[in-house]
Amino acid sequence: MALSTKEKIFYTAAKLFSDRGDGHVSMRDIAKAVGIKVASIYNHFASKEDLLKAFYVFYRMHRQLAELDMPALLRMAETDPPHEILARIRFHYDPHNPHDPPIEETLNHIVIIAARKLRSDPASEIFLKENFLDLPAKLYTPLLERMIALGRIEPINIQALVSLVSHHCFSAAILIRTPWQTSPETWKACRLLLLSLIKPTGK
Repeated sequence: MALSTKEKIFYTAAKLFSDRGDGHVSMRDIAKAVGIKVASIYNHFASKEDLLKAFYVFYRMHRQLAELDMPALLRMAETDPPHEILARIRFHYDPHNPHDPPIEETLNHIVIIAARKLRSDPASEIFLKENFLDLPAKLYTPLLERMIALGRIEPINIQALVSLVSHHCFSAAILIRTPWQTSPETWKACRLLLLSLIKPTGK
C-alpha cells in the first residue's frame, strides 16, 4: 500500500534525524528528500518538535511484548523452571504487519534520535527512561521477587540485575547502526549470561 504524504514525511524525517541529528536537519531538507514543497510539511506537522512527539507516540504504539501475561507468569513462577519463565520477557514487532519501511528499522531510528537528545530534551529523557529503565524493572522485578519468596531461586540483588539488563538493552539499541552493533547471536549470549546469574534452588 502506498504511503500517504504524512507518512512519507514521518519516515523520511525519522531517518534524517537519526543519521544527522535533528539540529542539522531543516524542514526544507525533509521536503526535498520527500519531493514536496516545504509548505506542504506544515499541513501535517507544525514543527520538528511536533515530529519528535509523533516519533515517541509511534514507538509506544508499535513496540509490543511477546507472550507476556504477568498474572500468568506469576502463577508459572510457582512451578515452571525459572529461566524458562524469564526467557518469555522479550520484545518483538508484529510479524503479521508488513510495513515499508520496516517498523523495526523506524523504531531503531527513534531510539537513536532520543539518545542524541538525552541531555537536552526532557521528553527524550522521559521516553528513554520509560522504555529502557522503567520497563525492564516493571517486568523482571515482580517475577524475581515472587521466585525468591517461594524459595525457587537464591536471593539476588534484583535492582543490580535489572540495571545490567537495562543498560545492555540501551547500549545495544543505540549501537545498532554502528560498527559496534550487537549481532543477534551476541545479544542472545549476553542475555543468557545475565540470566545465568539467577541460581535456581531446585524447589
